[in-house]
Amino acid sequence: MTGERGLIWVLVMLLAIGLVGCGKAPAGEPTANPAEEPSPAEEIEAPSNEEEETTAFCPLDGMPLEDPELLNRRPVAVMIDNLPGIGDQSGLDKACVVFEILTEGGITRLMPVFLHQEAEVVGPVRSARHYFLDKALEFDAAYSHCGWSPQAQRDIKNLKVISLNEFYLPKVYWRVRSKKEPHNVYTSTDRLFQELERRGLETLKEPKAEFAFWEDPSALSGTAAKKITLRFTGGYKVEYQWDATIPGGGYRRYAGGKPHRDAETGQQLVAKNLIVQFVDGTR
Repeated sequence: MTGERGLIWVLVMLLAIGLVGCGKAPAGEPTANPAEEPSPAEEIEAPSNEEEETTAFCPLDGMPLEDPELLNRRPVAVMIDNLPGIGDQSGLDKACVVFEILTEGGITRLMPVFLHQEAEVVGPVRSARHYFLDKALEFDAAYSHCGWSPQAQRDIKNLKVISLNEFYLPKVYWRVRSKKEPHNVYTSTDRLFQELERRGLETLKEPKAEFAFWEDPSALSGTAAKKITLRFTGGYKVEYQWDATIPGGGYRRYAGGKPHRDAETGQQLVAKNLIVQFVDGTR
């Protein structure tokens, strides 16, 4: 998949098999300054061993990284509630990638994957579901959740998923008393990454999944997709509407016919890239 740099929203639909490919994100190439020819009397200096400075890009969303060491940071995936009526979620706008997958009961859950942007509030955090685990493993990400289904518990153990379970890490999470359980569990990216550092699991040897991005999106061709409507079930649909007034353009997200906003900022969620993946499944 090749797209524009920025937030990627992946929507997995239970209909037919589809394929989404990944490629390597392009890195900036160093620019060499032409050397001046020395005069006959000029002393030639030994070449410097210092490498030209290059720009590091996030392998997940293609955005420039202020700190190149973040290239080796382990991402964190968080299981987020999406039950109608709970209100807007917090922190999705700071994710590199967000997955939306249909769960039991005809509703979806969301799984943002965080790497280089810090979110002070992330939630509501819900229990693990096994069909999200392979998506987290694609990025070698740690998996944040509050409890689990029986199959998810087995798979986390068998697949050796790095689990950040609220049941055993109460200091990494907090509960908002004004909200009803179980829709009141929250965390922050800082707390999650600190827990990985405490365990010595914060670093990857190399990024496990990367997307490729166009340097010049204007070179893309094809049919314009100004509005995309997806109906997961009879009672739940999402829409994405292209807005050219956003710098670089972007898709504004609507859920249940209303703008989907971040609970902390009040700003409508915007995706730079959309991937709709059709898979076989049972309801």
